[in-house]
Amino acid sequence: MDGALKVTGEIDATGNVLTNVGDPVSETDAVNMRTLNTNSSLRPNRIYRLQVTDETVYTTPIDKYWRLLINYNGNAYSNELFAKIIINNIEYELLYSRNNGGQGIDTKEYWMLPGDTFWCHRENGEQEYHIVIFEYSFSNSGIEQGMDYIEP
Repeated sequence: MDGALKVTGEIDATGNVLTNVGDPVSETDAVNMRTLNTNSSLRPNRIYRLQVTDETVYTTPIDKYWRLLINYNGNAYSNELFAKIIINNIEYELLYSRNNGGQGIDTKEYWMLPGDTFWCHRENGEQEYHIVIFEYSFSNSGIEQGMDYIEP
């Protein structure tokens, strides 16, 4: 066969290996072993778990980058009480889904580059934050088109 093959039913290779599969382009494309090995190598060097009890400022190490998962578990918001994280001096409110009792849970994901800082706002000590930090190494970094970048 030379050219495109269009199949409307299932393909049964009867246990045979498909060879020379190209790199995927669309999210529904088949994946070859090279692509799988490249993408699965992005494993964290460390995983930290933290329950925030104060407003300590945390800084991403200069040779690492972080993926943060931040969970806020608490009462419904009022005009006086807000759940928020401050990243590089910019405030981000954590919104959440409420159940009938006015309680809610919200998990947000943020990516931190080297030298980025964050802390969790605790007004009257009533907010409860649980954070998981996935720490990764990178091979190179720089600035291109005015944007910071890293190469995992």
